[in-house]
Amino acid sequence: MARAKPQLWRLDGKEQGEALSFILLWIEEDCEMATRADFDAVKSALVSAIQAAAGRFGGGSGPVVTDQDIADLKTDVDKINALGSGGKTELKLSISPDPISASAQATVTLTAPTAQTSDQVWNIAFTPNVLVAPAAVTWPAGQASFSFEITARNPSVDTFCTVTASFGAQTVSGNCTVLHV
Repeated sequence: MARAKPQLWRLDGKEQGEALSFILLWIEEDCEMATRADFDAVKSALVSAIQAAAGRFGGGSGPVVTDQDIADLKTDVDKINALGSGGKTELKLSISPDPISASAQATVTLTAPTAQTSDQVWNIAFTPNVLVAPAAVTWPAGQASFSFEITARNPSVDTFCTVTASFGAQTVSGNCTVLHV
């Protein structure tokens, strides 16, 4: 059974001639989350946004929630959902160019659905041993993508390789071919 994702609804209606808006944030107990810390951080942002919206009053009729508030809340819910499937962030790892000529450099790019909230040190591994790459790279806060360089060795035959980046429970891999000269 697939795990539910957090959802946000805005319900508009009228009661005795008065316009009504309700915001409903539905987060199931076993919803998809990368980590509890990620959930708590986004939840805090949601609570702040709701409190800010509830603090504005229009014409004495009660709290006013603007379309911008709703857009901001939807963005925060999208960030919760982007934290991934089954507890893993949906990441991509690409290698360019592919194939890589012997002794040439290539660029590895890690891409996430949203910018990282803090600096993250990602461990780098590859198989087989036909590449030279840093053992770890730092993905800076505030960036949704990050790149680093790898260098191909000169294998005895054209060789299919896998490059893997990992941070905590998150792992992403990409493949390339290193050409023999």
